[in-house]
Amino acid sequence: MSQPVVFCPEPRNRWGFVFPHPDDEIAIIGWMAWLVAQRISVSAIWMHSTSEREAESRAVMARTGITDLTFLTAPDGKLIETWRTYKPPLAAWLASRSITHPVTVAFEQGHLDHDVTNWLVNRNSVSPVRELPLYHPYSRKILRANTFAGEGISESRALGSDEFELKRSLLRAYPSQRIGAILRTYRTVHRLLGNPDPFRSEKMRIQTWTDFAAPNHTDPLRQEILNSERWARWITVIKDVD
Repeated sequence: MSQPVVFCPEPRNRWGFVFPHPDDEIAIIGWMAWLVAQRISVSAIWMHSTSEREAESRAVMARTGITDLTFLTAPDGKLIETWRTYKPPLAAWLASRSITHPVTVAFEQGHLDHDVTNWLVNRNSVSPVRELPLYHPYSRKILRANTFAGEGISESRALGSDEFELKRSLLRAYPSQRIGAILRTYRTVHRLLGNPDPFRSEKMRIQTWTDFAAPNHTDPLRQEILNSERWARWITVIKDVD
């Protein structure tokens, strides 16, 4: 059986997880907990936080044993306009920890903060970037979750029973946010459709799409995104960046 490429368990690796917001860690919390259990180096940083949201994520991380936590204070929903302020501390964080396996949310046009975070990690990491899906696209009212946009080979890792119970318990771990109610509805819809429980596995892939001046989609979604107000905000900011 071949060794996994993305979910790589070698002890010498140093994993660094870069999240836009506290609660985004739900998407990969099982793998993070597994790495800690194997005594593999794990660090995490959040681009946005408030005192309340930071406390929620710190409580969650305490349950995994991850202690190297950094919280920046980018304004929620406005990282695209303030990225120059938060690029230096992110770059310093990646360099100071000698991260060999940077992980962040996918470039998928689901949320501008997500795309900016992905872009900044790619601009500041010397190692291949791993990405995980959240949701897309912002051009539609009904978004697809836990599914990668665009092309690329991804891996899916089944969670152990303890990892699954940890992930499931987080549905009520962020009382300041609506994420728990949203994910409970999402799981119910999957159950009614006869689909596997999305909380039973986690997805990740090595990022290959790095043309940040183009949506990571094919038509008709690509054209919808190009015509959207959010894409206009995005392209206005990045088009003149070296």
